[in-house]
Amino acid sequence: MLRAGPIKKFTLFLFHASHHHPQQSDLDRWCRFLSRNGLQELSLFISRNYMLPLRLPSCIFSCRTIKQLYLGDFIFDFPIPSCIFPSVTSLAFKNVEFSDNVKGIVYTIPNIEELSFSWCKGISNFEISSPKLESLRVIGPLSYKLVESRWLTLYLKTIKTLCLSANLLLCKNAEIATVTFPTAINLPVIELYDLSVSCQEQLTFVLQLLQHSPNLCELKIGVADDQCLCDISMATRLLEDPNGCIVKQDLKILNTIMIDRFCGSEPEKLFVKMLLLKSPALERVLILEYDDIDTSVAVKSLRELLRFPRTSPKAQIVCMECDDSDESLLFDYRWF
Repeated sequence: MLRAGPIKKFTLFLFHASHHHPQQSDLDRWCRFLSRNGLQELSLFISRNYMLPLRLPSCIFSCRTIKQLYLGDFIFDFPIPSCIFPSVTSLAFKNVEFSDNVKGIVYTIPNIEELSFSWCKGISNFEISSPKLESLRVIGPLSYKLVESRWLTLYLKTIKTLCLSANLLLCKNAEIATVTFPTAINLPVIELYDLSVSCQEQLTFVLQLLQHSPNLCELKIGVADDQCLCDISMATRLLEDPNGCIVKQDLKILNTIMIDRFCGSEPEKLFVKMLLLKSPALERVLILEYDDIDTSVAVKSLRELLRFPRTSPKAQIVCMECDDSDESLLFDYRWF
C-alpha cells in the first residue's frame, strides 16, 4: 500500500494451510489500490476450504489497465449488465461459481481473445459478447455436468480453438435434435477431453460439431478411461448407419488426428474408421494406447485400423503405448 511506483503484476494464492486469512474489506482495499497503479496482470486464488467465499471486488470489473486476469474460488455475482473487464485479452476462471443472479445477462468483454473455465460451476449462467474471442477452453470432472449445448454453440462462429471436456455436456437426444449448430467457419483446432464414444449423447454432439466445422485442420481426442453405462449398441448403430447423424460431408482440410487412451472398443474403432473415410487431406494419425486395458483387444483393433483403407493417400497411422506421463504429448491440462 506504500508503494509509489506502478504495479504491473500482482499474484495472491492463499490455500487452506495459510494462517493469514484476508477479509472481504482487505481484498477490496488492495484491489482498489492495484487498479489505480497501472496493473496489467492479476491472479487471485483464495481457497474456500477454511473461510466464507469472497466476492471479486467491483473495481476489477471496470479496471482499464488489466490485460490478463486469472481468478480462482470466487462467486461471480455481478448482476449488472454492462461492459466488464474492458482491456482484458486473456481471462481464466478456476473453481468459480457463477450465480443464478447473472443468468440471462450478456456481458460485453470487448477485447477478450482467450476464455478458460476449469472446474467451474454454473458456466451456462455466464454469457459474453466479444467479436475478438478466438479460444474457448472448458475443462472439469464428470460430476460438473453443467454446460448446456446451446451455450456452447453461441461461440462457434468466432473461435479458432475449442478445448472441451466432452463429459461436461448437458445434452439429451431430444435437446440435440433442437440445437441449431452454426457453421464454425473459423475453427481449425478442436481438442476433446474425456470423450466417451460409447455415449450416444456425447457422440451425437461431437458428430454435429465435426459436421459444422468445414475448416478443421487438427483434431485431438482424449478418450474417457471410465466405463460408460450407456448402451454401447446405440453408439455403434449411430456410427454404422449411413443415413443417421454421421458426418455427411468430408472434412476437407483435416490433416492431423491425435487420439489418447485408445482402448480398442467397437465404437472407438468405428469412430476412427469414419474419420479415415471422411478426411481426404489427412496426413498424420497418432494413436496412444491406454496402458490399463486388455492389450489383446487393443492390438487387434489397431491392426485392423492399420489395414483399413484411407481416403487420403498421404495418411500415415502411428501407434504408441502410453501411460499417464504421456498426456503432455497431446494435451496441456494447466488452467493458465
